[in-house]
Amino acid sequence: NVKWVWSPNHLSFPNESWNEASDYYPGSAYVDWIGIDGYNWGFGDWFTFDEIYSSSYATFSTYGKPIMIGEFASAEDGGDKAAWITSTFLTIKNDYPQIRAFNWFNINKERDWRINSSSSAEAAFKTAVSDSYFLDSRPTE
Repeated sequence: NVKWVWSPNHLSFPNESWNEASDYYPGSAYVDWIGIDGYNWGFGDWFTFDEIYSSSYATFSTYGKPIMIGEFASAEDGGDKAAWITSTFLTIKNDYPQIRAFNWFNINKERDWRINSSSSAEAAFKTAVSDSYFLDSRPTE
């Protein structure tokens, strides 16, 4: 009744070749799901979902496990959060088929990560997650 999720950050800290997250993978016998965490920090670090996740996803999707985004969110400052949300969910739907679950980091901490940090962000999120793709109960294994 328990599933094990191995969930590294999308970047290694320190970001050095000797510290690649894949080097710490305990093995398929011990992992049911792969999780990846990452954020669009805003300000001078405004990144698309693809810029944050494509490299890790490319590596970890080869493990043949369902993938979850353990934590993700976008700041408001430095770009258009509503547009980021819309683009992110379209990208997940169209380009990341192994993502089967996600958790939005919904708190005002370091940045205002909340879904309702603005009315436009909240509206974009509601529209995005109402897509039948995200409502579908697809098998996870």
